[in-house]
Amino acid sequence: MNRFERIKKLGEGATGSVFKAFDNTSGILVALKVPEPMPEDIDISAHYSREIELLKSIHHEGVVTVVDSGTDDGKPWVAYEFIKGHTLRELIASGKAFTVEESLRIVRDIARALSYIHDRGIVHRDINPNNVMVTTDGAVKIMDFGIALKPGEPFLRQFAGTPGYMSPESARGEIGGPESDIYSLGLILYELLAGNPAYTGGSVPEVIGKVIVNDFPELGKRKADLPRDVVSIVEKALQNKPKDRYQSAHELAQVIDAILNPQTEVKPSQVDKSVLIESTPKIVGIAGPYRGYEVELGPMITTFGREYADVNLSRDPNIAPQQCWIVPEEGAYWLYDAEDSGGTFLGGMAIKRAKLRHGDKISIGLSTFKWDNASDVSLPARSPRDIEYVPVIPRTPTGAGTQPATDYLKPHGYKQASTGGFSPVLRGFVFSILIVFFCVVIYGFVLLPNGETKKINLVLEDYWVEIDGELTRGSPEVIVSDISNRPEGFKYDELESIELSSSFFFKLPGPASTRRANLNRILIVEKAMQALNAIRVKVVTSELSKEIGKYIKEIDLIALPENDRWRTRKNTILASLRQIETWLNEKALTEAEYQPQIAAGGASKEALQKFLEAYYLITEAAGKPSTEIARNAFYAFQVSRDKALEALDKAGADPDSKALVVLSDYFMVKLRMDSLPSWAPDIIDDSVALLTEGRDMLDEFTDAQFPKAVPSEITDDGYRVRGRLKAKYITLIDQFQRSSGATVPGGNAE
Repeated sequence: MNRFERIKKLGEGATGSVFKAFDNTSGILVALKVPEPMPEDIDISAHYSREIELLKSIHHEGVVTVVDSGTDDGKPWVAYEFIKGHTLRELIASGKAFTVEESLRIVRDIARALSYIHDRGIVHRDINPNNVMVTTDGAVKIMDFGIALKPGEPFLRQFAGTPGYMSPESARGEIGGPESDIYSLGLILYELLAGNPAYTGGSVPEVIGKVIVNDFPELGKRKADLPRDVVSIVEKALQNKPKDRYQSAHELAQVIDAILNPQTEVKPSQVDKSVLIESTPKIVGIAGPYRGYEVELGPMITTFGREYADVNLSRDPNIAPQQCWIVPEEGAYWLYDAEDSGGTFLGGMAIKRAKLRHGDKISIGLSTFKWDNASDVSLPARSPRDIEYVPVIPRTPTGAGTQPATDYLKPHGYKQASTGGFSPVLRGFVFSILIVFFCVVIYGFVLLPNGETKKINLVLEDYWVEIDGELTRGSPEVIVSDISNRPEGFKYDELESIELSSSFFFKLPGPASTRRANLNRILIVEKAMQALNAIRVKVVTSELSKEIGKYIKEIDLIALPENDRWRTRKNTILASLRQIETWLNEKALTEAEYQPQIAAGGASKEALQKFLEAYYLITEAAGKPSTEIARNAFYAFQVSRDKALEALDKAGADPDSKALVVLSDYFMVKLRMDSLPSWAPDIIDDSVALLTEGRDMLDEFTDAQFPKAVPSEITDDGYRVRGRLKAKYITLIDQFQRSSGATVPGGNAE
């Protein structure tokens, strides 16, 4: 794509990547979105066309603007305005603590933009901190209308949005109106004020389950020092039912405005007219490369120059990176030359600074602009103190010839600079010092770190050959069998004796990062060798699976540089270990390692503990189970449940047995959801009975009783906290009803 010069990658989403790029056609910076990598299962051309069409219908300062769009080699692209600033998510992640006023102003400005969008029948459906930009001057802009719903579009029942920022109705797959965007905006305000998001969880289903039941910590309890009227805004925006929230974004913005700007009576005599600028000023190109070009100026400093200036004039080859500034001061706008070098001209004369008046002609580079600001007519005439000239040659029109510099300098009392300089001896000494300094830098920052890296890589290469040979010799079964039959273990003593340089250079940032990468490569090899030794000595299948899972987590957390070839090797090791882990889990279940103990243990703590282990093998490690694994696991849970029901019949209200029934009923239906291709009538009836039984029995517990009944081995709060497990049940019931077409008595009612 020759039109754009990509500068750096800004981010990547479901429909492509966004780059900071220079548009060679318009001469401005843009945010270029292209489908790289090409998404699967998406009509990408239709998706881009839809978003472009929607954004071109929106013209609001709080919404990102489309500059241009087109196709290249059959692939669509779209260029958005380049916004200088950060996403709200980046600001939150940086650790910035937002004041109450900052939080309210950001949310008010988002609400104003949403009000404009909603008035045109559009619902954004994905308002979250990643989709809000905060510019360097504090303005906000809403981005990413990829899943926005336009008027008249058919609605497909589906999840839409980011899990932690969805409304309850969106989480249930229902169509959401403007009130859904308001709920999402309320979640942003909650996070800005509390410092943490309202909804968190160990998995997406858990978060969605909380959203559905509106289960989040009260803001007033998290931040007891917040003003009551501010907490009330969040509480109303986050009401479970749409009709109980603010009925428009405009209403929400007005309520916030009332807090930020309490109404006070101001008499005309109290207003200082010297600081008022009533109209929006602008510059208009009247000659040169930017003839006809118009730029409106904001209420803060505006810089003119090349790539990194607020107004990019890089089409003019004579423009400096920072050419000049226009700044509001003392009730007027002032023009400053950036370097005091005489490169900025007002009325044909080079200036350092000058107060601008309507109609002034500003010349920079090869371009001339007219200053257009109707408010200037009310200002007093420009006095000598309002302009400071640079004592250089006046600007001469192109082609008219120039006055020799010496002819100008002599009559005005200026002297030419001396052509002298340092003595030859001093120049030689300085040059020698620079050479020594350069050699030290090359040694400390290049030769020393590279030498250590090369030495370590030579050692690690032999280990990699051995690891790769063991983990790629065949199927997981073959790998485990061959390693188990080795007469001796895998040795890696040499790794512990590698000598590292103690040079002070390794305390500096560059060499220190090289040292960390070298140590992390060694650590990956050590963990891989330890995993191979575990395979060789472990006998019990489930214990080996847990051991391999531990090494997978440890290796996965080891960081390496972007282009390091050990990143690929690390991923190869992880992929092989995960295949072995999955095979071990399947082997443990197909061998019925747990069922006899569960059956024999009845409703005892031992049975519950074995149930827990089976649960982790099925859901946490093996992922979506095969039909055979699911069937064996289903029967294991069924045995546990039946034994627990027997104990309940004999002993009455036994909390341990009740907890086992509740958990078993949940996982029996979940396993069917994950593995059955279709629903037979008898299976539907049985699943309805299981869901009804488990949900109703869960309701018999109090919030305080339930955690005590669940075995301590179950550490996941999603299964220990009654409210969270209830949310899981609600989500599962909703999925089951939509999948099977059946109805569970009581539905998702609390």
